[in-house]
Amino acid sequence: MTRMGGGVRGLRRERGAVGIAEGARPVCGPDDVRLEVVCVGVCRTDVYVAEGRIPVPEGRVLGHEVCGVVRETGASTRGWAPGDAAIVMPSIACGRCDGSGCLAPQMLGIDRDGAFADQVVVPARALHRPRGLPMRLAAYAEPMAASMAVLDLDLPREGRGVVLGAGRIATLTLRVLRDAGFTSVTMHGPRDGRLERGGFDFVIETAATAETLAVALAALRCGGTLVLKSRPHAPVPLDVAAAVQRRARIVAARYAEMDAAIALMRRAPELVADLLGPVLSLEAFDVAFASREDTKTFLTPLDDPRAVWARARGGA
Repeated sequence: MTRMGGGVRGLRRERGAVGIAEGARPVCGPDDVRLEVVCVGVCRTDVYVAEGRIPVPEGRVLGHEVCGVVRETGASTRGWAPGDAAIVMPSIACGRCDGSGCLAPQMLGIDRDGAFADQVVVPARALHRPRGLPMRLAAYAEPMAASMAVLDLDLPREGRGVVLGAGRIATLTLRVLRDAGFTSVTMHGPRDGRLERGGFDFVIETAATAETLAVALAALRCGGTLVLKSRPHAPVPLDVAAAVQRRARIVAARYAEMDAAIALMRRAPELVADLLGPVLSLEAFDVAFASREDTKTFLTPLDDPRAVWARARGGA
């Protein structure tokens, strides 16, 4: 079991670099839970933080795609107990609103200490029950919720659509759409040649640059929908005149409900099975950060994370 007392070992960004260092044990407030970290997915956002392209406070612990086991609950926390398996929604609502459209969320690993560590403290409202998901699937719930967000945009299921991109999120978004009954949607990567102009009812970008947004607008039919899906670390220009000329409908997709993502992975684990890569020790973070984009690499602070997850209530 991970050390739950004393300091916290974590992957921190300090003095312009990332490395494993010990820091103070975070306080578990009255509405919080303390999780023993079991498994954490490595994402492009983590790499950008490590490289300094996304600024964070000195000493920030990275990591946000996490599943773990509850080890401590705050005095006001209800519904969770030590030994419960849990998945964290890393975009944590401010707590002053109902959370459905929070304009001031805190992102785990950026705005508050993240999960590449022995333990992490989060508000209980950020937790979701894995309902028997295996460990890697549980740690992949956040990317699934991000991909499923396109289903909330009232896109035409019989319309012709294209997902721009070639990485995991593009692939998963395509699979989610097809699973939901979209019959004429394809994926187009940067090496796939020129994309047909004016031929699509909707275009979903998954890696926004000025070039990809220009390609997306050009591919739309008049009155078509451009879906902004990615979260680039810096502002990206958009040709407003071209959007107006096409009478483009521009919408953004952030997250679907985490419980819906968990339910989909329970029903159709094959949607993500081939996207899940190895689980490495936390000390191998440099290898994980250099991993290919086609499969997800995970980090763990534990010697036997699967055994810890299997023993937790609600794990598998």
